[in-house]
Amino acid sequence: MKKALIVGLGNPGATYHATRHNIGFETIDEIAKSVEAGWRDDRKRSLIARAVIDECNTVLLKPQTFMNLSGTAVSACARKHGIPPQSIIVIHDDIDLELGRVRVKLGGGDGGHKGVRSVSQSLGSKVFMRVRLGIGRPPSNKNAEEYVLEKFDAVERPAAAFLIKQGVEVARLLLKHNPEYVQNIVHAKKISSAEIRGAPDCDFSLASQGIL
Repeated sequence: MKKALIVGLGNPGATYHATRHNIGFETIDEIAKSVEAGWRDDRKRSLIARAVIDECNTVLLKPQTFMNLSGTAVSACARKHGIPPQSIIVIHDDIDLELGRVRVKLGGGDGGHKGVRSVSQSLGSKVFMRVRLGIGRPPSNKNAEEYVLEKFDAVERPAAAFLIKQGVEVARLLLKHNPEYVQNIVHAKKISSAEIRGAPDCDFSLASQGIL
């Protein structure tokens, strides 16, 4: 049975719960919930869960080291379980994508995301899969560091819930198929801004189309 590591990026503690920067945590929590996998402290400053998902022996990880040191926990877990970078999926927020948009990326630059940068540096490789969850850019009167640490407002929350749903489905798809195939499926989805704003009634529909 093949192995994989899915990582949700975020900051630990109640202060950061449900903030834009923690959408990776929320998404991986939903993955764990969907397969009834319980979290436990692995004593390496991370929370870990184990499950067989779509015939893949999967480790779920939430680093508890704060965002800019996330790679320490990721590399330690990957070494312990013998999982190479190309079998690692990192789920994270992305201010360069409109709120509700999802994109899949393999390798490449970190786009200024300190968590992704830490993972790349700690693994010594950029060849891991990324599920980029769009949270939108901050308004002109607010800097990015302040913006990502704020909670989604009431108007944005439905789109954030939609985003989490997409993230779960895309991560599962990456367990079954190569990233190029997943990119073709996900990036071809034509979802309008109006549909995203109307979420959660909008259906991302990977599952309903029989793709998952």
